[in-house]
Amino acid sequence: MEILHLDDGAKGCFFVEEKKKRLAEMHYMWSGENMILDHMVIRDRRNLHRGYPKHLVHEAVEYAKIIGAHIIPLCPEAQQVIEQMPGYQEVLV
Repeated sequence: MEILHLDDGAKGCFFVEEKKKRLAEMHYMWSGENMILDHMVIRDRRNLHRGYPKHLVHEAVEYAKIIGAHIIPLCPEAQQVIEQMPGYQEVLV
């Protein structure tokens, strides 16, 4: 599964696309060096078994580690994934 990423400096999105249709996406906004994960959309809830929330959060965490940012998970789905995954808490504010 390929996770794509867009960032305009103020906000951004990690997403999964298939045939030019977004299947899942997680939006964030910047507050200084903090990435605020504020909204996740899974287009078809039947796709949850594909692990989209976990994959999207993983990409955000890895990106934060690379650029030295911290994460504030306001999105309940993102917060749940971060709480469950060892090592993800190190990027929290």
